[in-house]
Amino acid sequence: MAVLSLGFYGSRVRLLAGSQAELEPLRRDFEWFLDGEEASAAPVELRLSAGAAPAGFPEPPSRGRYRAFDRGGERLIRYDDGAAARFDFAAGEGDIHAGSPERLHELAYLAVLSRAGEALDRRGLHRVHALGFRHGDGAGLLLLPSGGGKSVLALELLRRGVMGFFSDDTPLLSPGPALRAFPLRWSFRPDADLSDVPAERIRPFARREHGPKRLVDLGHFRHRVAREAPLRWIVLGRPGGARAAWRPASSAAILAALSRDLVVGAGVAQMREYMLRPRAAPALAAIAWARARAALSAASGARAFELALGPDPASAADALSALVEKA
Repeated sequence: MAVLSLGFYGSRVRLLAGSQAELEPLRRDFEWFLDGEEASAAPVELRLSAGAAPAGFPEPPSRGRYRAFDRGGERLIRYDDGAAARFDFAAGEGDIHAGSPERLHELAYLAVLSRAGEALDRRGLHRVHALGFRHGDGAGLLLLPSGGGKSVLALELLRRGVMGFFSDDTPLLSPGPALRAFPLRWSFRPDADLSDVPAERIRPFARREHGPKRLVDLGHFRHRVAREAPLRWIVLGRPGGARAAWRPASSAAILAALSRDLVVGAGVAQMREYMLRPRAAPALAAIAWARARAALSAASGARAFELALGPDPASAADALSALVEKA
């Protein structure tokens, strides 16, 4: 049995599979969080199986992405492609079954983020759907919707060597307010320009619902990962435009964006099939309230701006660099 042990700021996840090859993509995804200590008592343990789901799971849904039902403290999930998952919330352990290595990788990756993310929420560390950057001794959030170009902009800034990064997609907001590192592999559309990235750092990622991606491993940008810094700037990005430009933003606009990207967590890997359960309602209400307090703290403790990104990543990088230099 192959084992992969991960540590997320005190929240532990242990993955088990029949071979190391099944765990290798996940090892590369979560390289920053590799935990070499034995995790026999890990709070979360997931067993991965490439094959058909055993008896006892519901039939695949005729409509919708998945079907789930609860059996005591367990939740059984059946996806529309035949993949399945089981999770015992009291014991913190479960199984994931999928018919292909690619689908098993996708479901396991999302499940790790879901389970670790909920544990981090309870500890006051909240993922924000944003590009988290560092400039000097301060940190900033660039809030953009999914597909808005956060990773492409991060790659352009990396080429210039002018900023550090907490994450290209989900930095952690901690009390202070401050940002903490949560670096995963960077994800790009197939047509993105990765010509200066070594080929051994690039791999495909077949996503069933959102189309294929190309992933860039941590080794390409590890030297620019920032660990922690106080939050100085919140930037509300606006994709496109004839030219890149920035201006002060209203508190209402920033709070609306934080409500979407932090409190609700749109674009954050949470997996509603794990989180939305009748028994979990009080815990989810507590998490939502904690996220709302964090959003208010962030909005009141940082300077707020709107940034029109302009026609290309280079102009967006110029504008963001000018903003943090002058603001």
